Amino acid sequence: MSKISISAATACQNIEAIQLIRSVTGHSIDSIRKKLAAGKSGSVYTTELYRNDHVKVDAEIRTLIHGLRSLGIPIFVAEIPYDEQWDHIESMDDFGISDESLIALLDEAVGKFA
Repeated sequence: MSKISISAATACQNIEAIQLIRSVTGHSIDSIRKKLAAGKSGSVYTTELYRNDHVKVDAEIRTLIHGLRSLGIPIFVAEIPYDEQWDHIESMDDFGISDESLIALLDEAVGKFA
């Protein structure tokens, strides 16, 4: 298992991105706006992979990545071990992975969770 964080790689204020993220996360518009303005340090989505809700999480991640890509927003993804805490991470750059790598991880798990 691992924990995933998704953010915009650079600061932005794209209203369509705000709407997309809100539709997936349910977070407030103001909260999302602030997180997008913070760039990669402003995580708009965090989750843990390979748990009971994996199918739902898979769909949410794919929706976010596809949507942000289609809006031309560069994506920053960080992955940490399941037993780490985000607030103990000094540099998110040390844990960055590509969004393509995240999709590959999800693809490997297709059909393994109900």
